[in-house]
Amino acid sequence: LSKNEKDMIAKAKELCEQVVVVINAVNAMELAPLMEGELEADAIVLAGLPGEEGFHSLARILCGELEPSGRLPASLPDSVGQLPVYYNYKDSYAAMRYYDDKKPPRWRFGSGMGYACFEHELLSAPEGELAAGGAICLRLALRNASGRDGAAVPQLYIHRTQGVATSRARQLVDWKKLRLRAGEGAETELSIPPEALRQWDGAAWVTPPGKIEWFLGDNGEDWASGEFTLGGTSA
Repeated sequence: LSKNEKDMIAKAKELCEQVVVVINAVNAMELAPLMEGELEADAIVLAGLPGEEGFHSLARILCGELEPSGRLPASLPDSVGQLPVYYNYKDSYAAMRYYDDKKPPRWRFGSGMGYACFEHELLSAPEGELAAGGAICLRLALRNASGRDGAAVPQLYIHRTQGVATSRARQLVDWKKLRLRAGEGAETELSIPPEALRQWDGAAWVTPPGKIEWFLGDNGEDWASGEFTLGGTSA
């Protein structure tokens, strides 16, 4: 944030009981000053570049008429010295190792909050040794535990710990947006498609055997995890 922007926020905090900072930008900004100290905001809204009608929706969100349900398509840094910061770095490279404070990103890929809150329950998940080739499904239940309507965005990530090539530390393979009324519950499935388990061995795409870790989360936090093993090799 520029000095003028920081001065404007400081003045707003002198005059207003609550201050919500709206960021109208698409780059990965350092927003830590807005979360602590004299510039701490009551809320931060990342509006991106919403277009001509976007600010009508933004006004309705700030007034509580609409439920914000977006999720970050990129990680945001703890400070500018942490850039570049991203969630799906390779196992061979420990991302942000050069950053002296050793902190995680301020907000991780997939983070995002709304006015509603949700309860999650894992109903079934893959385990043991599975044959390669078909989709692998996880079933889950969600319930809107708040007094207003909202949208949950469950996300499924995987990490291949064994294979013929270096894997990503985390890879998004499926997600859904479920709009639930206050107190409403629903069941849904997220799946790991066969192509998400394939690797290039130098000659062809194959599905090598090995251990696969999975993670279920939302708002940048995991609420369930597990692992299974792929048996055999499938082209």
